[in-house]
Amino acid sequence: MGERKQVEISAHEIEKQEYYTREVRRINDEQREKTRRVRKYIVLTYGCPVNAVRCIL
Repeated sequence: MGERKQVEISAHEIEKQEYYTREVRRINDEQREKTRRVRKYIVLTYGCPVNAVRCIL
C-alpha cells in the first residue's frame, strides 16, 4: 500500500456534493410517490472495488 496523502476539500465542493445528495433524495421521493415502491441500490464487489457491479432495482 502507498502512503496516505492529506486531501483538502473546498467548501464549494462540499456544497456541490450536498446538492447532488438532495437531488437524488428528491428524485427518489418523487419516484416512491408515483410507484409506491422504495428504490434499492446494491453494490456487489468481486475482488477490487474499482470493478464493482452496480445495480439499481
